[in-house]
Amino acid sequence: MKNHADKVYPVARSARENGSIDKGKYEKWYEESVADPEKFWGEHGKRIEWFEPYSKVKNTSFEGDVSIKWFEDGLTNVS
Repeated sequence: MKNHADKVYPVARSARENGSIDKGKYEKWYEESVADPEKFWGEHGKRIEWFEPYSKVKNTSFEGDVSIKWFEDGLTNVS
């Protein structure tokens, strides 16, 4: 079986030209998300419509029973 993990697939020209994010913006957003995830996702969470807005961005615990909750007190339907 051939390993494709290292294969690079070029981005289609139309996707590059019509995309809403480029490599520079992606890298900037990534750094912001790592440096302050609460602030970053709090801002990006406002990009969708909420029936009831969230007041808590994240609630995580990695000890014992792992628990990860995002926007847990908000109510939306993004499907």
